[in-house]
Amino acid sequence: MMNKILISSMFYPGIGGIENSIKNITSSLSDMGIDCETVSFSKPEICSIKEKHHFIERAGVYNLLKCLLSGEIASLLYAVLYLNRNFSNDLFFISRHPLFAFAGVILNFKNHVYIPPAVMEDFYKGVLNDIRFRDKPLLYLKYQIVSKIHRFYECKVVTNENVTVCTFSQNIKHQFLKKYKKNAFISEPGVDHSVFKFEQKFESDGKVKFLYVGRLEPGKNVELLLTAFESNCDSNCRLYIVGSGTLETELKSRYQDDNIIFLGTKIKDELSKLYSQADFTILPTYYEGFGQVLIESLCCGTKVIGFDSSISNTAITQIIKDDNYGFPIMKLGESGITSVLIKIKNEKLYKLSLIHI
Repeated sequence: MMNKILISSMFYPGIGGIENSIKNITSSLSDMGIDCETVSFSKPEICSIKEKHHFIERAGVYNLLKCLLSGEIASLLYAVLYLNRNFSNDLFFISRHPLFAFAGVILNFKNHVYIPPAVMEDFYKGVLNDIRFRDKPLLYLKYQIVSKIHRFYECKVVTNENVTVCTFSQNIKHQFLKKYKKNAFISEPGVDHSVFKFEQKFESDGKVKFLYVGRLEPGKNVELLLTAFESNCDSNCRLYIVGSGTLETELKSRYQDDNIIFLGTKIKDELSKLYSQADFTILPTYYEGFGQVLIESLCCGTKVIGFDSSISNTAITQIIKDDNYGFPIMKLGESGITSVLIKIKNEKLYKLSLIHI
């Protein structure tokens, strides 16, 4: 009989693209009668009865530890204590973040699969290139420190004999092999085709619709996209921002434009409808382990845009095979996004018929 499966992530499955994929896997395993649970530091807004989710609340003593040590170290201690108290080390442990992965190494989990979001060194190069840091040296310093901590965690995890590394793309596999001489196996994330599927639409309001789906956090380059859109798109274009995060309030306040619409977090059927009704889904990150939202978008019949793998650490070339799939951005920065927006507008590459969002 298979032991319990525990999937750990900083965010509750359902927050991001890959987390949605994990949520679907968890649900499917549970339907098969396999004991599968999830654990994270974020609390789900909606959680079905059959989902067994553990929410590690960071409060009380955590705040004291955060002041004495740091938020990262305090979170690690909380994760180790919670996992040790609630689970035995003979379970099948799947980690999605270096912090939880390192906690699993400390607790000597025997069957441990680490599914890295990225190689931390390259990931933080992308994060620290976010325009958010241009005028915020203290925030930049904070993320530099966090990057060093996460790189330490990653090194201890990847070199541990009990840990198997699984990546979602060839891109990340090659990076781990190059950096750690550690081979990894690839398991590309799937899409729930009962949810994300093509739907033909016939109505149109004449607007060219761009869609961003993801967390509103430093490193996601959302502000880079917003700045490029605001500077180069007229009233015939609209940008829909789907997601939430620490930057949500600030971005809403700064970009008060009738053609920029913040929709908050959307899941499953709501998200599928938004994909179907958009002309393009755009992912402006410099580092993206895979880009789950891109394949969800393609399944809904909507082309995608993202920074090319030759100039950034993304899996774009694995996803955008030719113009039928979308357009790679061939230059970093606002000018790169601008060039694609202008190309789409000038050559009228958008869908000809759309229903209102």
